[in-house]
Amino acid sequence: MRLNELTPEQIEEWRKARMDAGRAQYGDAHMQRYGLVDVMEELLDAINIIDLAAERMAAEPECASSVRSLRLSVQLLIGSVRDTDKLLPDRLCSDEQGGERIWWSEQVRYKVCDECGETPARCGCEEAGDDGD
Repeated sequence: MRLNELTPEQIEEWRKARMDAGRAQYGDAHMQRYGLVDVMEELLDAINIIDLAAERMAAEPECASSVRSLRLSVQLLIGSVRDTDKLLPDRLCSDEQGGERIWWSEQVRYKVCDECGETPARCGCEEAGDDGD
């Protein structure tokens, strides 16, 4: 089977099967996860996978433009995730059920408010959530 042979209905069925499997495994943990970090992780993984696939496709020069376009599309999605994140209140950006995340956990672990010492999601100070952008 090839991906280009799938119908939109089959792709939606696949998506639902993945959702059902995730819900069975994780329940409602998503309610205490920083969902956009999950999305960003998946998009970063997608770029890594595209780059690795490009190595395999290097022998097929006619694929290069399409692969570059695919990578650019994912990079544009990353920009959209960041734009959406700017709109979210801090209370929706907590990550109690996020677990240990590659790179992200290390960054968050040390980000605290200078005034009260709390993380931005728990801080009530004026500078809460202000990352200098």
